[in-house]
Amino acid sequence: MTGKKRVIIAVLAICLAVVVLGYIGFMGGATYYYEVGEFLDRGSATYGQTVRVHGEVAPDIQQAGLDLSFSLMDATGRDASIHVSYHGAVPDAFGEGGALVVQGIYEAGGTFQADSLLAKCASKYSPS
Repeated sequence: MTGKKRVIIAVLAICLAVVVLGYIGFMGGATYYYEVGEFLDRGSATYGQTVRVHGEVAPDIQQAGLDLSFSLMDATGRDASIHVSYHGAVPDAFGEGGALVVQGIYEAGGTFQADSLLAKCASKYSPS
């Protein structure tokens, strides 16, 4: 095989690797989140799957060390909520009535076991 063919094959392999890695990275970062009501509408189809759910933090927050337990209410006005359990550091903007995106697994017992919390603080980013 000549030197030119080797260079062409190497360049094509690198380009293919960049495209595949870019696609994988994009798909991992483009995860959709559900509102609490639409998440509950999916029923048992979500059990055991990693999903993101958006809602407002209810006033029933219970925290003991790094263990946190609270309800997440639907932010669109529907009468729906889920119980969330989380272990780890809590964002500074986390609090009652705050907008929150939780990522984790919804267990068959009805508890959402979160592995990450993303507090949304719209007041900091809205025009005055």
